[in-house]
Order: sequence, then C-alpha cells, then structure tokens
Amino acid sequence: MLSTTAFQGIREYIFGVIPLFVLMGLLSNVAGASTELYQSFHVLLRRIRGGLGMATVGANAVFATITGVSVASAAVFSKVSLGPMTNLKYDKKFALGTIAGSSVLGMLIPPSLLFIIYGMLAEVSVGKLFIAGIIPGILLSFIFCLGIFVLSKLKPELVGGESSEGNGKWTREDLKTIFRPWAIGILVVLMLGGLYGGYFTPTEAGGGRCLRRVFDCYIEEKAE
Repeated sequence: MLSTTAFQGIREYIFGVIPLFVLMGLLSNVAGASTELYQSFHVLLRRIRGGLGMATVGANAVFATITGVSVASAAVFSKVSLGPMTNLKYDKKFALGTIAGSSVLGMLIPPSLLFIIYGMLAEVSVGKLFIAGIIPGILLSFIFCLGIFVLSKLKPELVGGESSEGNGKWTREDLKTIFRPWAIGILVVLMLGGLYGGYFTPTEAGGGRCLRRVFDCYIEEKAE
C-alpha cells in the first residue's frame, strides 16, 4: 500500500512541472544566461562598494524567475560569482554567504516549485500563490542588498577594501553588457504573463508549450 500510494502520489500530471522548470534553468545556464545576468548587474552596480555582492543578489533574483529552485541557483552562482568576488579580495565566508542567502529567492519568487507543490497539497490557486510571492521576493532582494551595503560601510575588509569596483562613465560596451540578457526578460514576461493571464498551466510553461499556446490564441483572435 505504501509503495502504491507513493507511486500514485507523484505520477500526477502537474508534478511534471518540477523537472521541466529545472530543465529550463539548466538550459538557460548552458546558454550563458546566468553569466550574462551577473555581468549586467555587475556593470550596473560596480561603482558601489560591495556592488559585486549586490550583483549576485540581483542576478539570483532574476534567475529565480526561470528555474524556481534554490539549489539550482546556489549551484549556478557558486561557479559564476564566487571567482570574481574572490579575485576582488572579498572575504570568502562573506562571498559564500551572499550566494547561499540570495539563493533562497528561488523558493519565493515565482515560479517557485514549492508554491506549486503547496498549492496542490492545500488545494489553493497556484496563480494566486505566485502573485503573493512577488512583493516579498522583491522586498527580500532589496533587504539583502541593503545588508551588503551596510556591512561594506562598517567592515570594508569584507568586500575587498575601501575602494569601489569601478569608476568612470559607461562605455558602449558596458551598455551592450547591460542589455545583453534581453532574451531572459522576454522569457520571464511571456511565461509569468501567460500564467497570470490563464493562457497555459505551470506545466505547459515549464515545458515550453507556452509559446505554442500564445501563438494559437493569437491565431484564434485573428480568425474571429
């Protein structure tokens, strides 16, 4: 009975969203999306002391909207951001704490897989849970950045010393770096917008069927 219950419990169609969102995050990482996000936030915040740590938080927040898994975010940004922070003489414990702490945003910022599982078990709307997680996720990201900024002022040795990480005006190359993750923005707007608009289910969003569903709806509206 226990084996049958366990098998029946996880063979539901909706649970397919978990590996699909993980796969989406994996493919995005392989395509270089995580690195582009990190570099974009780094250029934006490099004039601020501790900006590299804040860039890690910001990139983690955006990456959370793709994968929805904290472990995946921690694994990705341990490779992407730990090296640059170490090169700038960040305290290693502080750098690892920044990565691990900001990775929890993956559980809060939609499409969070924990929200999906909780919604199924509690029989509440997954869409409403997603909407409920947006403001707390943004607020927590801001608090993380504020904490890094305050610590960098009180203990500059944690972020490599007194100087900021960059000076001067943005160059044309810097502007290209800032806008390079434009594809991620389109993906997030399309996926979350479709979920909130009711065009497709979370499972379809994770599997990439959202593109086809939106295209079909567009064709139907044109036909009418």
